[in-house]
Amino acid sequence: ENFYFCGDKEGWWQMRDDNYIEVIPDKKSGEYEIGDKAKIFVKTPYKDLNGYVTIEREGIYKKFPVKIKSNAHIIEVPITEEMLPNAYFSIFVYKGRSSNEIKEDTVDLGKPYFGVGFCNLKVSSEKRRQSVEIKIDKESYKPQETVKGSVQVLNSSKKGTGAEVSIAVVDLGILNLIGFETPNPFKEFYKNRNHDVSMATNAGDIVGERNYGEKGENRGGDGGMDKFRAEFLPIIYFKAQVATDASGKADFEFKLPDNLTTFRIMAVSCNETDFGNGEKDFIVKKDFMLNQSLPNFVRDGDTFIGGAVAVNMTEKDGDYRVECTAEGAEIIEQYNDSGMLKSGEKKEILCKFLVDTDKDTVVLKFKGALNSENDNLMIKLPVRKNPLIHFAGIYESTEERENMHQINLSEIKKANLKVTFSSTGMNDIKEATRYLFDYPYGCLEQRTSKVFPLIIGEDLINTFDIGEIKGKTIKNIVKEYLNMLSSYQQQSGGFSIWTKQGDPVNPYLTNYVVYIMNYAKKNGYKIDENVYANALNYVRTIAGGTAKSPYFEWYSHQSTDATKLFSTYLLKLAKQNYDSYIQQYADKVEQMSGEGLGWLLLLINGDKKYDKIRARVFERINVLAKYEGMYAYFEIDEKLYDEIYSSSVKTTSLIMYALLEEKGKKFNDAEKFIFWLLKRRSAGGYWSNTQDNAFAIMAMDKYFKVFESSEPNFKASVSVDKKKIFEEAFKGYSLQQSENETVLEGASKKEVTVNKTGEGRLYYSLIVSYGAPSEIGAINNGFEVTKAITPYQHDSNEFIRGRMYKVTLHIKTESERMYVAVDDPVPAGFEIVNTAFATNEGITEDQREYYGWWFGNFNHTEKYFDRYVLFADWLNKGEYTKTYYIKAIYPGKYYMPPTKAEEMYTPGIYGSSESKWVEIK
Repeated sequence: ENFYFCGDKEGWWQMRDDNYIEVIPDKKSGEYEIGDKAKIFVKTPYKDLNGYVTIEREGIYKKFPVKIKSNAHIIEVPITEEMLPNAYFSIFVYKGRSSNEIKEDTVDLGKPYFGVGFCNLKVSSEKRRQSVEIKIDKESYKPQETVKGSVQVLNSSKKGTGAEVSIAVVDLGILNLIGFETPNPFKEFYKNRNHDVSMATNAGDIVGERNYGEKGENRGGDGGMDKFRAEFLPIIYFKAQVATDASGKADFEFKLPDNLTTFRIMAVSCNETDFGNGEKDFIVKKDFMLNQSLPNFVRDGDTFIGGAVAVNMTEKDGDYRVECTAEGAEIIEQYNDSGMLKSGEKKEILCKFLVDTDKDTVVLKFKGALNSENDNLMIKLPVRKNPLIHFAGIYESTEERENMHQINLSEIKKANLKVTFSSTGMNDIKEATRYLFDYPYGCLEQRTSKVFPLIIGEDLINTFDIGEIKGKTIKNIVKEYLNMLSSYQQQSGGFSIWTKQGDPVNPYLTNYVVYIMNYAKKNGYKIDENVYANALNYVRTIAGGTAKSPYFEWYSHQSTDATKLFSTYLLKLAKQNYDSYIQQYADKVEQMSGEGLGWLLLLINGDKKYDKIRARVFERINVLAKYEGMYAYFEIDEKLYDEIYSSSVKTTSLIMYALLEEKGKKFNDAEKFIFWLLKRRSAGGYWSNTQDNAFAIMAMDKYFKVFESSEPNFKASVSVDKKKIFEEAFKGYSLQQSENETVLEGASKKEVTVNKTGEGRLYYSLIVSYGAPSEIGAINNGFEVTKAITPYQHDSNEFIRGRMYKVTLHIKTESERMYVAVDDPVPAGFEIVNTAFATNEGITEDQREYYGWWFGNFNHTEKYFDRYVLFADWLNKGEYTKTYYIKAIYPGKYYMPPTKAEEMYTPGIYGSSESKWVEIK
C-alpha cells in the first residue's frame, strides 16, 4: 500500500500525459459503514482548479461543486444508505487558459485543462444480512414419522425480525450429486454493482482529445413394520411463502416418506431490505434397514441379479433373515438370504430374477428381520417396452370409385391403422404464402419471390382463400413491384440485388425477374417495355455465354449451365430464337443438376426434334428421384444452398412443374412429390427461404390446375375386411383434412378398401404401425444407424460390474432431413454417466463431448436413466458420430433394443441398429 500526505502545499508524483486523474479512497480495499465519511484523495497535475463531483451508480445520487486548492486535495463524502452496496465517486475538474506562451515546438503551455477521475466506494451491507435458525423436535427419525420444527429469523443484531421464509426439504444425496447449495439471496442483492452512468463532454474538442481511462471499471474492488416401505421421494416438503410473526418465528410440520437417508432443511428469508438463509440436516434411519440394490428399470426377458442391502445399526451382532417375493418376474435363485450380521455391518442380499410380464411394472417385496428388529421394502421397477415402432404406409390420390390394399399382419399380434382423407393435395399451404407476403426485407430477390405466387398462383390463392391478400389487393401489389424494377436495373440491362447503380449484375436474379415479367405480361399486367427489352438483351448474352458478371467467377459449372438454360427458356417464352443454344447441352445431360434438367425439360417441351435429348433427361431425372415410403422428391447433388439458391425443395418443385407441363395427368406419383414438399416445411408452416416458398407454390398451383380442376363433391370411406370403419364427406374446395385411428388384431392378412362416390379427387393415406420383435437386424428406411460399446480406461472386452464403457453412435443419411430424433435405449443393467454431476467418475471436461449449435447438425441432447436422445432441427446429408459414457452396475443378461433415428413428423423415414443381448459379469 502507498502512504500519502496531503494538504494545501504542492505534492509531487509522476504526472500522466492524458486527462485521467487518479482518485484514491482512504479505504481502498475495505468497506465503509453507513454514517462514515469517505476521504477521497484527488491527485491532479495543477492546483486552483474548479470541479464537479457526482456520486452515482444506476443514476446520480448526489452532486456538488468543489474547489481544488492543491494538487493533493482531499474531498469528504458522507456514506448514506442509498449507496449500498457500493457507489462510484466521479469528479470532473477544469481550468481556463493561464497564458499565451507557445514554445518553438508549438507546445501550448498555457492552454485550458480538464480532467476526469472516479473510484468505487464499497459500503458494508452486513446490517442487511439475516440469519435463519432451524429447530426440529429431534435429530433422527423413522420412516412415516412427522417432523415438527420452527424457523427463527434474526437480523444483524441477532434480534428477531418479521420476514417471509421459503422452506424446502430435500434428500441430501441428490443435493450432493448436483453440487447444490442452499440459495443465499443476500449475496445476489448486495454484491458489487456495475457502474451504469456514462459521461460525455465536448471539452476534448476544445482542449484536445486524450484518454480518460475506462469509466465504470472496478478500480479497487470486484463485482410399524407390518407395512412395506414403498414411498420414496427426493423432495418431501416445499412451501414458498411462510410468514413469520413480528419476532421472526414460524412453525412447520411435514410427514416423512419411506426413504432411509439424510435430508436437508433449507430456508431462505427476506423482508423489504434484508436477506438471509439457513440449513439443517437430519437423518431418517432404522436400527435394521434394507436398502434397495436394483436396476432403475428392466425389460421383458431380462435376467438380472439384484436385491437389497441389509444394514445392522444396532449395538449387537445378530442373525438376519430376508425373504423376497416377485410379481412379474421369476426368482431363479437367492443368495445370502440368512446368516450372521455384525453390528455396523452391511451385506448385499441378492436374487437372480427373470422378467416375464406384459405389465408396466415388476413388483419386488423384501421382508427382513434381525433379532427383534425388522424392515419391509417394496420396489416397483418400471418395465420399458421396445421403443422401436415399425411404420408402413401409402399416400395416394384417386378419382376411381374403389381402391383395394392388402396389409399382411400374419406375424403381428396387434397393429394400429391411421387413415387420413382430403379433397386436395394443397393442405396447409396458407402459412407458406403468408410467409412470402410478410417477408420484411427489400432486396430484389425477396421482392420478386413475394409477387411470384401472386402472379403464377393467383387462382390457387383465391380458390382456397389463402390469407387476406386476394383480388384487387394482389393486382396492386404486382403493379407496385413492376413499377419499381427500373431502380434495380443496371446499364447492361441486368438486375442487381440492391438499387445502387454500379452494383454487379446477378445473372440468375435477372432471369428470375424476367420470368416474372413474362408471366405478368401474359396475365394482362402492363410492364415497362424498355426495362423488359433491355433485360431480355442481357438474358440473351447469358444464354450465349458472353454476359459479364463477377458472379460467373464463383458459380460452379452446374450453376452456370442451369442459369444459361434458364435464360434460353426465357428466350423461348419471348418467342425469340433459341434453337442454336440447345445443342451445346446434349452431352451434358448426365452431369446436369436437377435445376438445369428442369429448365431444359421446359425448354424442349413439345418439340419432337429433341426427343432423344428428352429421353436422356427423363433417365437422368429418374436417377435423381428418391422414393421413401409414402414420399418422393428429387435430390440435389450440390451443396445445401448454392450460388443460385438451389435446394431439394426448389429442385423438386421445378422438376415437378416441368413434368406436369410435359405429361399432365400421366405424371405418375405426382401426389407423392406434393406430399413430400408439404412435409419439408418448418414448424411455422413455411419452407426455409423465399425461393423454396415461391417455387413450391408454383408447383402446387400447376398440380392444382392439372389434377384438381373439378370442384370436390364426394363421399369417402374405408373398410377393413368389408367392415366400414370411417367415412367423410367433402363439398367444395377446402384445405380440410380428416383422420381416424383403429386398432387391428393381427395374425392374418387384412383387406383394406377405400371407396369414393361423387365428383373430384380423393387424397388418402393408410399408415400401419406396430411394435418390432425383440430380435431384429439393422433397418435403413432413410437412416443408417450403428452403435458400438467399447471399454473406457480399461482393456476388458467383457462387461464387468463397476467398469465404465464408451458408447459411440453413428448416423448416416443420404438426404437432408428435418426434425430428426435419435433414441438410443440403454440396457437395464447399465447407467448413463452424467458428466454434469459433481460425482462424474473423473471424466474431465476435455474428455466430454458436446454438440454446439450450428445449422445442419444435432443441436440438443437429453439424458434419461433408460435412454440417450439426440435432436436436430435440420440435418444435412452426411455422417454423424456422437459418444457418451455408461457404467455397468448390476450383473445379468439384458436386452439392448435397437437405436432408432427418425424424422419426427414423417415417422416412415427411419433407421435402426441391430438389437442385441448383453451380459454384465
